[in-house]
Amino acid sequence: MKKRLKKPIRRLFCVLGKVFPFIIAPDRIAIRKSVVPIHEKTDFDRTHPIYLGDIHQKFLPRAPGIKSESEPTFINVLFNARVFLNEGYVLSHTGDILFQLDKSYTSYQFLLNNFFFARRRYVKGKSLLIAAAGASSNYFHWMTDALPKLAIASKGGYNLNCVDQVIVSNDILPFQAETLLHIGIKKEDRVSLARKNYLK
Repeated sequence: MKKRLKKPIRRLFCVLGKVFPFIIAPDRIAIRKSVVPIHEKTDFDRTHPIYLGDIHQKFLPRAPGIKSESEPTFINVLFNARVFLNEGYVLSHTGDILFQLDKSYTSYQFLLNNFFFARRRYVKGKSLLIAAAGASSNYFHWMTDALPKLAIASKGGYNLNCVDQVIVSNDILPFQAETLLHIGIKKEDRVSLARKNYLK
């Protein structure tokens, strides 16, 4: 049943994506996609933290997350892609949804519930997307999910000086503006999905 539902939903996004594009990436006639691998999958044990008060459930004895494995990291290079919502969901030029490796969002339901028709904003040149789920308002996710993408890009050989703009979930909160400025990403060099959440 799930497989039957996914195809029509995917087609819906393809059609809507062509009529209502979100954010525009570099202008290229030849469309191509490449994946640059950065880190391989790694097994690890969660270390017991020093804490005040109740301990998080993931660190309890015999919790499922004590022995875990990290997902492999990679860089997706896309042309004429579209970005939408604060989480930074990406549609390729063919209408394929590139999900982040987040098990909490199942199927396409989250996207359907949050699909709004809005005026698109075109972004010219080369963009680096570091948006992440929860990073638009949560300090923890900002520091652990969004900002590390800058280091991953750097490790993949992408120099921040060669990027025209950095696309972030949000840059309004003080900790976001301060960390970005400290890294060297000025206000004029970034695009906030909180202000305009449909880009192409």
